[in-house]
Amino acid sequence: MEWLKAYDFEYSNIREKSYTELRRELLNIKGIGKETADSILLYAFNYPVFVVDSYTKRFFLIDWDLNYLIITMKYKIFRKYVRTR
Repeated sequence: MEWLKAYDFEYSNIREKSYTELRRELLNIKGIGKETADSILLYAFNYPVFVVDSYTKRFFLIDWDLNYLIITMKYKIFRKYVRTR
C-alpha cells in the first residue's frame, strides 16, 4: 500500500516509470517475487513480459531431453531461454 501511496494511487504516475525501474521497485516489496512482478508488469501495466510459471515449465517438460535442465534452471535463465526460441 505504501508503494501505491508514493504514486498517489494513480496508474498514470506508475506507468511513467520504465520497465526496469518498475520491476526493481516491485521486487523490493516484501512478498513480491520475480513471477509476481512479471505478472503485474504484464497484466496491470501492459509491458510485454514473458512470465515463467509452473505451466510454462510443464509445457517444456514434454521434451524429455530438457527435463533436468528445466527443473534446475533459475527463473531469469529459463525466461531468457524461452524468449530466444
